[in-house]
Amino acid sequence: MLTRGAVRALSARTGLRWITVVAVAAAHGAVGVIVAASTLLMPTVAVVGLTGLWAAGAALLVRWRHHPRRLPAVPLAVLAAWFAVAWAGDVLLGWTA
Repeated sequence: MLTRGAVRALSARTGLRWITVVAVAAAHGAVGVIVAASTLLMPTVAVVGLTGLWAAGAALLVRWRHHPRRLPAVPLAVLAAWFAVAWAGDVLLGWTA
């Protein structure tokens, strides 16, 4: 049987987990806005590919929602991919805004 202190500790961890999930989901949403706004600097095919990557990241966030330590890696990886595509397009393909 759980004591009151154990129940409070368990609910505190659960609350912190959901705060993490919501914060990371908000960060992923902000990355989605960046991806959507990148039509101003990238061709449509690049934006469609990045949007697909962003959607896959959103699905991964839903799948990993019970593992809060893994979650921050998802929006950071999508943002890193966005920077890599923008840099490669500029340097290798001559994209200009």
